[in-house]
Amino acid sequence: MPPDKAIRRYHMDLLGESGSEIWIRAYPRWKQDAANYREATVILDTATYLPKHVRLTAPDNTQTIYSFFRMTVNSKLEAFAKIFGKSPFRPNLRRYRVVASQSEPVVPSVIGMPWKKAQGVLTAAGYKVKFTAGLPATRKDQLYVIYRQAPRQQAALAPGSQIQLTFFAKPATGGTKKR
Repeated sequence: MPPDKAIRRYHMDLLGESGSEIWIRAYPRWKQDAANYREATVILDTATYLPKHVRLTAPDNTQTIYSFFRMTVNSKLEAFAKIFGKSPFRPNLRRYRVVASQSEPVVPSVIGMPWKKAQGVLTAAGYKVKFTAGLPATRKDQLYVIYRQAPRQQAALAPGSQIQLTFFAKPATGGTKKR
């Protein structure tokens, strides 16, 4: 029985385990099972996870014990594999390779950084950088600081692509000429 079906069909408690056995108590959840037995104690072999013994307690408290000997896992399938040379349930994966999944690279945010630091961050990430002078700086600490980047930060962009950075430019010296 598949594990998900067993969980839906029975309430199970782990009674204990040793080096070679696991003891499980199962109570039926379905009425048709509860009509046949009140509880079942199953002793599993830890090497194969097949039952060694099953004790069923009927609704009238009578007990029946079933014991299993010399059980093998999927013995018919193993015989099939011996006849035809390989198991049809084990695919030949010789030509397949595992490809690690990677998240798409995203553009780091360099807004608020000085232009040299921004250039270092983006070139280290594998991007080409193009600078554009923008608005004049109103304070000395804004001079050559990045205030816009295209494409925006956190955008998915392949390495090697170009990113345009706009920085606060040096204010024009002098004023308007008087005539």
